Amino acid sequence: MKKTPILIIVLLFVLVGLVACKENSSSQRFLIKDAYITIDINPSIEIITGEDGYIVQVNPLNQEAEVLLSGSNFVSKTINEAIDEIIKLAADLGYLDFTVENAILVTTLVDNPDEEDSLQAIIKKRIEAYIKDSKMRINIYRTKLENEEGLNEISEQYNISLGKAKLITYAMTFDNTLSYEVAALMNMRELNQIIILVLALG
Repeated sequence: MKKTPILIIVLLFVLVGLVACKENSSSQRFLIKDAYITIDINPSIEIITGEDGYIVQVNPLNQEAEVLLSGSNFVSKTINEAIDEIIKLAADLGYLDFTVENAILVTTLVDNPDEEDSLQAIIKKRIEAYIKDSKMRINIYRTKLENEEGLNEISEQYNISLGKAKLITYAMTFDNTLSYEVAALMNMRELNQIIILVLALG
């Protein structure tokens, strides 16, 4: 008869241990040093990590991003935390809309190519978690920054991120009526519609 209370206590300890492991797994810190990331929704945001893998800078790349980042401080946070907060802020401010098809472009640059794949995977995972919880429709585009001729000049001339410049260049290969002047003024949702249409027409 005395064994029953002991068994219950043991089971409780096991249960608490499993819950703790699950919490640690879900909040596991993801650190990649000297990473450069841009997130384009319509706000375009630049994220930079330091030698310890924690964020040292989050910068607005356009006016919409200045509004979104106003009052926020991401310094010393992890990439996971920053992505979660930025996506939530974008939804709260209406840059992501429940009633339409949305798009997010993630661009990365890391010295170690193996780490870059991991970085893109974790960012995609964080956005997908938000999609699952919110039931929002979001297409995720991912690209890596490479030394492509003229990309820096396009980015500077039209005041857009390098990632967006690369996506516009890609879209223009399918649509000869599209120009940098016009596409630079489009948000990601509008560019997404062009790409979906082009791919559907095959």
